[in-house]
Amino acid sequence: MVVDFIVAFGAYFWDYFFTLIMFLLFTQKVDLQNIGLAGVSSAILAGITTFIGLEIVGFMVLFGGLVLASQKTIVAQTAKIYLLIASILTIFLTDLGGVLVLAVRSLFGLSDLRALTGAFLMSLVLNIGVCLVIVRYRELLTDFWTEPLFYRIAYRVLLIIFWCLCLLHIVTDSLQITLQISFWLTVITLGIGSLAGYSYYVTIIKLKNEMLLEQQSKQEKLFKNYLSEISSAYQEIADFRHDYRNLLLTLKLKIEATGDKELNEYFQNVVAYSENELGNVLEHRLLAPVTRIKNTALRSVIVAKLVKASQQQIAVDLDVLADVEFSPKLELVIARIISLLLDNAIEASATEKAPKIAVGLEAYGEGGVDIIVTNRVTTDTMQINKWFSPGYTTKTNDSKHGRGLVIVRELVSHNEALSLRASCENEKVKFVLGVS
Repeated sequence: MVVDFIVAFGAYFWDYFFTLIMFLLFTQKVDLQNIGLAGVSSAILAGITTFIGLEIVGFMVLFGGLVLASQKTIVAQTAKIYLLIASILTIFLTDLGGVLVLAVRSLFGLSDLRALTGAFLMSLVLNIGVCLVIVRYRELLTDFWTEPLFYRIAYRVLLIIFWCLCLLHIVTDSLQITLQISFWLTVITLGIGSLAGYSYYVTIIKLKNEMLLEQQSKQEKLFKNYLSEISSAYQEIADFRHDYRNLLLTLKLKIEATGDKELNEYFQNVVAYSENELGNVLEHRLLAPVTRIKNTALRSVIVAKLVKASQQQIAVDLDVLADVEFSPKLELVIARIISLLLDNAIEASATEKAPKIAVGLEAYGEGGVDIIVTNRVTTDTMQINKWFSPGYTTKTNDSKHGRGLVIVRELVSHNEALSLRASCENEKVKFVLGVS
């Protein structure tokens, strides 16, 4: 009698303890204190269920206690899913281990002691194997619960499976149904639940993709509006410069006619100041080439970045040899790539003594374009291939890590119509984006 009690207590304790260990692995709270609490809780539950004779009651008590704790915000809501998964795994592994031991016992005629030892070793191997899988793939297994909708559906599916298993074990233990039949009923329950869970998963992924597409569409719309505003601002700058220069010319003639030297000197100072300020916006010689770029997004980005460079006292040059126009499908991705390349060039020019950025566009064939971005740089030319590696940066501030060129590489690699070449010679870095 005592031996039976010890054996039952040990088996129940083992199952509860590994269930809680799996739970701690999922929640990343494995430490000596929590392991100790898991041991004490397992011993209490094992003692109770040994007298009752239904191990499944212990799992029900564990889950019920966690539900009450989560309602009082003692633990996170996601903890309920982790305990459900751990409990379902333990129930399944216990049934599987029992069936395997019975099969081996009947085949080889093992004694009760050897069968008991085999059951212990089988349970140990299965549980340790599952724990190692959790440790290895925890991020993959827990990534789904960050999506609220998927969390709610998955929680309901797991809850249904858990209660079905509880009811199944209560019925089979009460009717003293053989372990083999109980095991296959468990397998069927898990199979049906897995199919239901998979169907819900596919549905959630579909909804999530639709949400991402909708979000992407909104972002593209906002980006287009932003580019349109930049383009309008560029036109306003060009019109203002033209009108302002005409006004200054008219004033100059009238002031010269008065013969007032002091007024003429003051006027010359005003003209010099105006030319300097307008030059910081965008030099007049760059406005004409911009009009040859027919794609609004690219034209707007180039204007915005060259204005930014001019305001930082960086010499800029723009050369468009012919009218440039490519497929509207490529417009946004090309605009983003050039925006990143120009941002990189502006950052690289910040520490140069005589900074200069040049942009050139060459059209060829039908829709073919080469967009060339160059800037002066004194960085070691042998390191250029590393610039496209994640985490690599030429910035002196270690707290800033460049991601621009890595993103450029990713954008180009995902589009067959684009190619990118990079070179560095004579203290000049040149990027050539090919569009075919």
